[in-house]
Amino acid sequence: MTRIGKAVLYALVLSAWLSPSALWAVEEKAADESANIGLITQVRFTKEELTKLTNQLMEVADLLEKTEPETAKVLREAANQAQRSFIAEEMDQVEKHLRKGLMMLAARKEQNIQAALAEVLKILRQGALDINQRMEMLDKWTKALEELNQIIAKQKELERKSHVKNSADRLNQEMAAHSAALEAIVQEQKALLAEARKTPQGDDAVRKLAELRDAVAAVLEEQTKLTEITAKTPIAKLPLASTAQKEVGQNNQKVNDALKQAAGDKAIQKALDDAKGDSKAVQKAADKVASAGQEMKKASGHLDKTDPREAGKAQENAVADLKAAHEALSQALAQAGSQTPSGKLAQKQGELAQKTGELAKAVEKTAQESGTPTNASNLDKASDHMDQAKKDLTRQQPKQAQPSMEKALKELEDKKVELAELKRRVEEKAKDPSQQQSKEQDQLAGQTKDVADEVKKSDKSGNNASPQSMQNASGSMKKAGSQLSQGNSSQANQDQQKALEELEKARKDLEEAIAQERQAMQAESLVKIDQMLQKILTAQQEISSSTKEVYRKAGGKDGAYERAEQLKLTELSRGEGKLGEDVRKVTEMLKKEGSTQVFPTVLLEVEADLVNVQKLLSDRKAGDLTQAVQADVERNLIEMLDALRKEQSRRRKQQGGGGGGGGGGGGRQPLVPPVAELKMLRSLQKQILSRTLILNEQKPGAESALQQLRRDHDLLSERQAKVKNMTREMAEKMKAQSMHHGPGGM
Repeated sequence: MTRIGKAVLYALVLSAWLSPSALWAVEEKAADESANIGLITQVRFTKEELTKLTNQLMEVADLLEKTEPETAKVLREAANQAQRSFIAEEMDQVEKHLRKGLMMLAARKEQNIQAALAEVLKILRQGALDINQRMEMLDKWTKALEELNQIIAKQKELERKSHVKNSADRLNQEMAAHSAALEAIVQEQKALLAEARKTPQGDDAVRKLAELRDAVAAVLEEQTKLTEITAKTPIAKLPLASTAQKEVGQNNQKVNDALKQAAGDKAIQKALDDAKGDSKAVQKAADKVASAGQEMKKASGHLDKTDPREAGKAQENAVADLKAAHEALSQALAQAGSQTPSGKLAQKQGELAQKTGELAKAVEKTAQESGTPTNASNLDKASDHMDQAKKDLTRQQPKQAQPSMEKALKELEDKKVELAELKRRVEEKAKDPSQQQSKEQDQLAGQTKDVADEVKKSDKSGNNASPQSMQNASGSMKKAGSQLSQGNSSQANQDQQKALEELEKARKDLEEAIAQERQAMQAESLVKIDQMLQKILTAQQEISSSTKEVYRKAGGKDGAYERAEQLKLTELSRGEGKLGEDVRKVTEMLKKEGSTQVFPTVLLEVEADLVNVQKLLSDRKAGDLTQAVQADVERNLIEMLDALRKEQSRRRKQQGGGGGGGGGGGGRQPLVPPVAELKMLRSLQKQILSRTLILNEQKPGAESALQQLRRDHDLLSERQAKVKNMTREMAEKMKAQSMHHGPGGM
């Protein structure tokens, strides 16, 4: 058995020991201490064995580094995966939960551990993927997803064509029915228009009711808008809202006066009595409007006292009173007007408007189903004109209603021509040749198979990125193509619908696989970048310490170095140069990862600082400026490491709480959150200020020193410009994210 084979077997045994089923089994017996002690012992033993396995994997990897480098790579990656998944720490949490009798929490943790071990097993079985390999695979999958989206769009078009062909008779019947319905509406509208032209101006009492209702509606609209505005008005501007409230109150008083006068109008009372309506409706409306006026006065007073809460309550009460008044008048108007010629005509016009709106929806539905988009605005406009005519007729003004009725009729006549053209296009689409559709379907089936093969070939992750669903879809497409060639559009359409279902499943699976791989790549990147930066930081701290020591030996003066110190400064200079190269490698990794914009820029500045320090040390300068730059380098590295480790901790907690996993839905998350990048920008700004103060204290002597000082100033100026630009870009990025996710969506 190979070394990897033994490791796989050992990990499988560990996985079996960690089965959460045992925890679920004793969940109902949490009080049984012996059961818990046994589980605690098992978890402890498993943790010890896992630690041994991880150490052995690293030891064997070291032994095989030269003779079997690929095997060593796999073993090392498996060990790293176990470490970055924090399996041992998760086991400690399980033990704590067991000791407290929290069996449900312990079982959930065990499930997380199972998933983490599965990832380790996958690496041992299939081999390790480095970041570059993951990126290459992700690039191929992303391109495959783009092709798949195009295939789905084309397949939907082919499915629609066969559906139209299969449903041609029904669609033609629907179009004929729509045309007949439109013609009937046209004739009805003509009849109503003719009747309106013969109808005399309506009853004065009913018209007064309509005018009173409209007046209440106008005040109601004013008060509603003012209430909404007041709720958003700053405290300092509440007096302005009070002035506006007083104006609305004055308008309300005018309406109230008119209502009081109308309440005693015998003609209005007679009209309501004849219609068997509420003869006191106008008085009730007047009482409600008067009550609204009192609430408006209260609101204005509270606004003068800058009390928006109480003002808002009073305004809402005023709105409620006005709504009640409007409802009372509307009912009275409907009752009184129903017996007049104009009122009866209004009812008919309203019914026809509703019928026209329903026809507009039906025509739009048929047009969409047939793939022949049409503009239903003619019918919608006709319905709107009819509604306006209804309002005029309700107000007992048939003469004023006639222009709207005529406009509605014109829109209907225009729609007759458009509907005839739509019917012709539906008939043409039903005649599309099946052989051509069959050819297109076969080509799309082949393209789908090619994409499936490419995904399968590039899949080195074991995530099963759904090539089988694509293969199934390709098979259904081939069947559809065959049915189309035989003229069987009904069966072809069924096969195409099945293909679309498989394609949608394939798209979902591929999107999830991409999200999982991106998450895995980010987790790996976080660990690797952490390790590289820590190594750089440790080396920099040693160089910084040595720089201070050399400077101290020289008595705190540049230019007073002995031969040994000069050699040491040369050595330190070379060390800074080497660190600059290492930083460049991390920068390239971050650029390739592509989800963070500040960190790569910060590392470029760190690299520039290292180059600067390299030159300063080479020029035998180890004083305040050199040490300040070194301190800035260390500070930047420490802050980056802190951000990376906080993000790793956050992801670990999220995963442990069941919130992690395959991603999807929320888009690609950045390597580090925006807040961490903002902190780095703040740190950079502080460093620029500190460096500026140090440069201000420098006293150049020779021309070369003056030139160096100018270069340092130019470097700081460029850095300040970069920080400014990055801050603006971050603000725009965070604003865009906030708009996309809504408040709190970051």
